[in-house]
Amino acid sequence: MLAFNLKLSKSQRAKLENQLASAEAKGDLQEVKRILSLLSLAAGQFAEDVAEILKISLETIRQTINKFLSGGIQRLISKSRPGRPSKLTKTQRKKLYDYIVMGPEKLGFPGSCWRTPMIRVLLVPDVFHAAIGNPY
Repeated sequence: MLAFNLKLSKSQRAKLENQLASAEAKGDLQEVKRILSLLSLAAGQFAEDVAEILKISLETIRQTINKFLSGGIQRLISKSRPGRPSKLTKTQRKKLYDYIVMGPEKLGFPGSCWRTPMIRVLLVPDVFHAAIGNPY
């Protein structure tokens, strides 16, 4: 059992609530859960109950408390993880989207369901235009 009584000042509570709204707007579920866990603990809920409701582990709650106490709200904010850069340009992504929306049958492929090999053909323009022709 994690016995912990968290007290927040009005300023801390307001900052956490503002950051919660920001995390919700970003759609960052992990950050939302971290902030909600702190607000719930400050409201007097037991860590076990908070973990069960938010579907997180007690270890996550311990780490969140530690981050908050050692670095404040800034430590709770998720770091940007942009991932691998796209190999397609914005124009290529738009054209691929248009092709996918058109459907495979309209582009000369058999069947009405997209499959990975079909998408690969779309990504190699010379092969696509030689095999299918330019649909535009």
